[in-house]
Parts: sequence; structure tokens; C-alpha cells
Amino acid sequence: MKFAEFKNLVKNIPAFSVPQLSSLAKDKQTFRNQISQWKKQGLIIPLKKGLYVLNEHDRKINLSREYIANQLVFPSYVSLEYALSFYGFIPERAFQVTSITSKKTTEFVNVYGTFIYRNLKNELFFGYLNLQDENGMQILMAEKEKAFLDFLYLNQSQINPEDSDFLEESYRFENLDVLNQSRLLNYSKKFQSKKLTRLIQTFINQR
Repeated sequence: MKFAEFKNLVKNIPAFSVPQLSSLAKDKQTFRNQISQWKKQGLIIPLKKGLYVLNEHDRKINLSREYIANQLVFPSYVSLEYALSFYGFIPERAFQVTSITSKKTTEFVNVYGTFIYRNLKNELFFGYLNLQDENGMQILMAEKEKAFLDFLYLNQSQINPEDSDFLEESYRFENLDVLNQSRLLNYSKKFQSKKLTRLIQTFINQR
């Protein structure tokens, strides 16, 4: 298969895998060799092993890092520091895209940046929104309250629930008054963590 032919097949596909396209090739091994060669030439860009996008010049669809994060691990949704920064709850810009997955904790590094995935059990894989990114692509992003709870739950060993200033002093949180307190409390109970519930109660009592 010539690259021009391949490009026409995938130019409207945001990200593609080798197994997904192997059925289009007459000789699967030759096709895999071509993929390897096109990768070396920079014609296709690897996101992780077996998952690629066309180079920027040939690609018809722009990809956000949030969209890429969703594609690298399924199921997953963007949360934790990246979502907190997205919602304006922490002053620092998050350079690493952080996500929650029901699969194992893992990390990927590619030309688009670093993508970190933290594991939560299946029962806690909830509280995310189906949004559109700036390119009109569908992405999964934690709700404000769930991003906040995911962060506290996974960092609770470092937090003293009796410290009333732990949010502002330790993590420089801001703009938290927009959080829905009822949703926070209801969601926190699903984690079945006494410490997390105490943290949320402390937070609500300060408001």
C-alpha cells in the first residue's frame, strides 16, 4: 500500500491502531513493515505502541491532549490536577494530563506530553461529563466535584482532616465556593472512606 492511499483511508480518523487497519491490507506483515517505516519517516506519529495519528501536515483533524488522554487508556476520564487546573481550582497550569481509570495505574509519554492514569475501583468510576473540546471532539472530563474528590481520596494519606486550612495552605486551592456541597457529600459517601467523609465535612463546615 502506498502512503498516499493509506493517508486517504485514515485522514478523517483521529487516532488509529494497527489491528484496526490490518484488514485493509492484502499482506498483514508487509503492512506492519510499512507502518514501521512510515513511523521512522515521521509520516505517522505514535501515541503508544500500536496507536498512531497522522503527522500534522497530513492530518485533517486537530487533537487536544484531553482527547488523546481518553484514547490512550479505555475506560478513562480526565481528572485530578489537570481537571482542577481546567476548572480554575488551582493556580498552576497542569502540564501533565492526569486521568482516572478502572484499569491499572500507568503512564505514557509521547510528542503531546505526559499522560498519567491513576486507578480507582469500578464502583468509583462515575461523576464525569461528556464534553466537546475546542476541535469539536467528544471527551470525558470529571465533574468539578468528582475531580476534587478523586484528588482528596488519592492524596488523603498526606492530609490531616483536623487542619482546617489544608486546602488553601497545602494545595493552594481557590474558587471552591462553586462546588455543589450536596453533590460533594453524596459522592464522598460512595468512596466508603471515613477520612474522606471527614475531610468533606470539614470543608463544608468552613463554608
